[in-house]
Amino acid sequence: DGFMNILSAGIMAGIISSFILLIKTFVTGSEAGAVTFNSFTALLTSLISINQIFFIPVTAFSAWLFFSGLFYFFALAFGGNGSFKEHSAMLSILFSPIILLLGVLETVIPANFMFIIFLVLGAIVIYPLILANKIAHDSDFVTAVLVLAVPLIIILLLLTPAYGSIFDAMKAMFA
Repeated sequence: DGFMNILSAGIMAGIISSFILLIKTFVTGSEAGAVTFNSFTALLTSLISINQIFFIPVTAFSAWLFFSGLFYFFALAFGGNGSFKEHSAMLSILFSPIILLLGVLETVIPANFMFIIFLVLGAIVIYPLILANKIAHDSDFVTAVLVLAVPLIIILLLLTPAYGSIFDAMKAMFA
């Protein structure tokens, strides 16, 4: 069942990232790595760790449900005939390891590099996502590509105003 795949990956990622945050705090003195350890920092990091346990599964489930619905809508628009349950289960098999990986990486890798990680993982999952849509809706390859490409192009066009700040942040990161 897709829900259980996403939920278990989100919970595991939340627990692992919480432990990483706690270990980073006790080894370095703070979450950011500064050597100013005090009881307030420990309390704050503990609360952030507890937040990770709940935040990652909720975020993972919301993103999976959104993208499953979005791609399902476009699959139906392009003549697909699969059920939403089968479609979302196929996507959950693909996204569960990514959720686990991202949940752990976000606590280890600085936030300004996570954008690059998202781009790389996004490029890696394109072909499996096309195959998942193709199998779930018994469609040809070109239709499966369109089911993926059209909503992603629409999302990219809607995000166009944000590109300036993203690229400015990337320039500052490498300067």
